[in-house]
Amino acid sequence: MKTLVVLLSMIGVGIGFPSWGLPQPVQDEPEVTAAKKAHIAALAEAISLMQSLGAAQAVSGPEDDGSWKGDGLWKQHDDGSWKDDTQTWKQQQSEKKWTGPVALPPGYDKHGAPLQVLDTPEVSAAKSKHFHLYSYAAAKAAPPKHH
Repeated sequence: MKTLVVLLSMIGVGIGFPSWGLPQPVQDEPEVTAAKKAHIAALAEAISLMQSLGAAQAVSGPEDDGSWKGDGLWKQHDDGSWKDDTQTWKQQQSEKKWTGPVALPPGYDKHGAPLQVLDTPEVSAAKSKHFHLYSYAAAKAAPPKHH
């Protein structure tokens, strides 16, 4: 009996679970849906126009004509003039490495620490006005002093 109650409870939770505020699929606005339909219709019209003009290859992309067979015939035309020189440069051990100043982006001092950000005159004026009004209101709201 307890198993039946647990089973029915789990089924009830499973049925009601999707309505508990879980994220729902994103729905397009009506304008977006209309724009998508118009775009797809224009695309289909362009494809059918190209196919009717006999330009099917432009739609499907370049086709392999099967002329390359990978049989090594291309090696007969290699005259050896191109050489792979990626490994010819080697750093000499006697060369000294750069020990000059480090290039830093603007806003950093010579040690790499960020420079202090200064307020513009407008921000300074607004801060000053705010602190003045705050201190005036705080003074009025303070309890009276007993001397």
